[in-house]
Amino acid sequence: MSTDVGEVHSAYQIWPALWGSLKKIERQYGVHTVTASAATKFIKELQAGDLVVIKFRVVRIGRKSCSFELRMKHMDTDEVHAEYSIVEVFFDPITRSSAPIPSAILDCLS
Repeated sequence: MSTDVGEVHSAYQIWPALWGSLKKIERQYGVHTVTASAATKFIKELQAGDLVVIKFRVVRIGRKSCSFELRMKHMDTDEVHAEYSIVEVFFDPITRSSAPIPSAILDCLS
């Protein structure tokens, strides 16, 4: 798995891009996500006024978590300026514990 899924303007826009919103996921399935880990690798400096595009892809889907990779690319040169890796865990706010990824969301991520 490891295909580009879409473009976002920040990591917080992954779920709205895929599903609509985290609130929608919580209303429909009683779970939301929490960030278990995140790492940023800065590769190349940008200059003031440079325009960028951030693309993301799903790199791993587990039973209760999934991982994304985001790449910040210069809009004109397509050079990568930063990479961001994130692990999102599905979380049940009532039991205060991790929860399985709902099947409809698994289908969306696949």
